[in-house]
Amino acid sequence: MKKFINSVLFLFVTVCFSQTTVQSEMTILKGTQISILDDFTITSTAMVVNDGELILKRNLINNGTFSYSPASTTSQINFTGGDQQISGSKTLVLYNVLFENNSTNLSGSIQIDNDANFLKGIVNNRVDGGTLFFNELSDHINTSNESFVDGTVLRTGSLDFTLPVGTNNFYRPISIEGLSTTNSFSSKYVLENSNNEYPHDKKSDILEFIDTNEYWELKRLAGDNFAIIEFARDANTSSSEIMNADLETLHIARWDADKNYWVDQGGVFDATTGAIKTITKVTGYGVYALATVFLNKIPPGDYNNLTPNGDGINETLIITGIEKHPDNVLQIFNRWGSLVYEIKGYDNKEKVFKGYSNSGFTLNASEVLPSATYYYVITYTVNGQTIRRVNYLYINGK
Repeated sequence: MKKFINSVLFLFVTVCFSQTTVQSEMTILKGTQISILDDFTITSTAMVVNDGELILKRNLINNGTFSYSPASTTSQINFTGGDQQISGSKTLVLYNVLFENNSTNLSGSIQIDNDANFLKGIVNNRVDGGTLFFNELSDHINTSNESFVDGTVLRTGSLDFTLPVGTNNFYRPISIEGLSTTNSFSSKYVLENSNNEYPHDKKSDILEFIDTNEYWELKRLAGDNFAIIEFARDANTSSSEIMNADLETLHIARWDADKNYWVDQGGVFDATTGAIKTITKVTGYGVYALATVFLNKIPPGDYNNLTPNGDGINETLIITGIEKHPDNVLQIFNRWGSLVYEIKGYDNKEKVFKGYSNSGFTLNASEVLPSATYYYVITYTVNGQTIRRVNYLYINGK
């Protein structure tokens, strides 16, 4: 039996039929809760405005318009059934959405403008190619191995964001940060050996090992910014070589489609989160994997404790062996990825860091940078290949 809704303003109603179909207009007012126990179909002639709370227990087919009022902050849709499907030719424009079911098979299109609550159930668009799109001010909460997106996630914005991707009951997100303008991205996680498509024997000399278990795809669809990239190793998915690696050797590698080989994007390990971050912005987008590097192919560099207080001890940053690579570029970043110092041809003598910013980051360039942990990045070329070295620097000057 079908229930057809033509033009109804809902105050509160619970509908229980084999199928509920909207053919014209339907408005769910603020403070109103609608629960639909069977398939919910929105035809091509229909428009649904949801400013209240819509609870769906079965499938949603959207071929019309589904959105909320521009000023609404109460719009909520909940998928709380068993195995549910979201399909149709038109995009669901959602403010808040809750996934609390067994699973969601997505072949349609969803745009999220505020929060996606991944409480339970994996959203799968890997098989049927549906679209899950996060807008500029949107975010997600409660993502875990029990609930994430198995497939592709789209994102548009300039704010830092963690793309909630994974597969096979493993949540394996990738984070982007440090954008200065709006960009659009597409991302997914792949639990396969990247060597099958991106040969590991084609790599920069500095790279020793590229993970044979997993990789991430991050593609820029629009914009002109590069970002800092971060993702973590995991005992359930990462190779034993990555899990057992010396933390200093852990880097992020990127497949350079133009050069047709893997390049080093640098990396520093965060013991708190277990993530590896590029620190500097990447030089391209595409395929990324965790990797290890040969320490003997980059200049030695110890943890540096800089105390620029005039006592003649640890007054400057000394990078051992840098004189062998005069074409270098030194960059120093704070813990949030902001550039505080940059110079070409660092030589430990005339061109040397003494604890002061030259990037405009500080209001008073005559004052030593605040006491904190920083990262320094040395980039140089050996035999035509770009090599990047990342290390810690602690400034204790104030």
